Amino acid sequence: MPHVWSPPGGKVEDGETWWEGATREFHEEMGCPCPGVSNAQWDYTGPRGVVFRTHVVPVASTDCVRPNPLPDEVAAWGWFGRRLVARLPLHPGFAAFLAVLDPFTKEM
Repeated sequence: MPHVWSPPGGKVEDGETWWEGATREFHEEMGCPCPGVSNAQWDYTGPRGVVFRTHVVPVASTDCVRPNPLPDEVAAWGWFGRRLVARLPLHPGFAAFLAVLDPFTKEM
């Protein structure tokens, strides 16, 4: 979806479990091995009926992260605190997910 911000993500390839897909996508897009994926998940059904499943990847430090954005998918990347994220144009699924997380991220 053009002109919106969203976290790194992708899709599960044929033959992959959701965990394998999440860790592969994290590695591809963040440039380092995935530190782990929580079992917490949230599904958002988009306007065309496409289901987006979100998993949380807790990252204690950004020291190893070297984003590897694909030029045909990503125009820019950055680290944003919760207050700034609230002012960005967000992918609708990501915005809905943040609303669910809002009580837990007020201090970020």
